Order: sequence, then C-alpha cells, then structure tokens
Amino acid sequence: MHMKTRCSKLRSPTARTLLLIFTILVIIGHQQRSCVAASEVTCDIQHGPCTRVENDMTITFDIQPKPVRTLSELRFLVTLKRNKTPLTDRAVALDLSMPGMYMGRNRPVLKHMGQGVYQGTGIITRCTSGQKTWQARVTVGSGDPATIALYRFEVR
Repeated sequence: MHMKTRCSKLRSPTARTLLLIFTILVIIGHQQRSCVAASEVTCDIQHGPCTRVENDMTITFDIQPKPVRTLSELRFLVTLKRNKTPLTDRAVALDLSMPGMYMGRNRPVLKHMGQGVYQGTGIITRCTSGQKTWQARVTVGSGDPATIALYRFEVR
C-alpha cells in the first residue's frame, strides 16, 4: 500500500508539472551559459594570432593549422616581446579550458624555439554539449607575480 501511495503521488498533475518546470529551467540555464560564453570571445583565432599587452609585455597567442578544429593535432604558439625585443628566457605555461564546463586537464608543454617564440603541440577536445568556446590561459614566469594573458576563442 505504501508503494502504491508513492507512485500515485509521482503521477499527480502537480508532481508532473513541477518536474516539467524543473526540466525547462535546467535547459534554459544551460542555453544561457552557452550564450554568455560565446559572447565573451576575445580572440578571432580562425583568422590569425591574438595579442595582448600585460605588464609591459606583448604576448601573442596563435594556433596552427587553420581552421582550428577539435580532435586535430594542433601547434600552439606564444610569442613574447618587451619593447619589440624577443624574450627568450621565460617559463611559459599554456592551460586550455572551456569556460563554465570542466573538460579535463589540457596543458600542452611549450618550449622556446628562438626569437621569443614558444611552441607546443596538442589537441582540443570536442564538447558533447556542442559548445565551441575555449579559453587559453598563458602564464609567463613561475615566480610571484606571474604575468597572465587570457584569450577566448571559437573552434570548429
């Protein structure tokens, strides 16, 4: 009898209505999060490198080849300059993430290739939700304070 009472409560119009409202709110919240992330894109990586100036340092971020696609081997490039002079002796770290969604740790190792260019290889995974906005966090220096540049971009 107790089980029958529980089942009849779940089948009530009120319970079904509440479940429907909850489902709709979850879907709307997910769509709004996706739209917010897409509207904050700061780097058109599909058309070329992106540059930011942080602490008097020019930090240029690029991904090759283009178009930048998920699940493809990619080359990540970071170029460092101060007053147009290449910075060749810095510790540079790259952390790739998806804003608002954990996609696992993705930190390609960058090595200095000469003339202030640091390079590494890796992939960008495909998100099952369909989101295509990613963020690259470039950290220069391992001491305190480190210089950080953020780039948000779209992948195909």
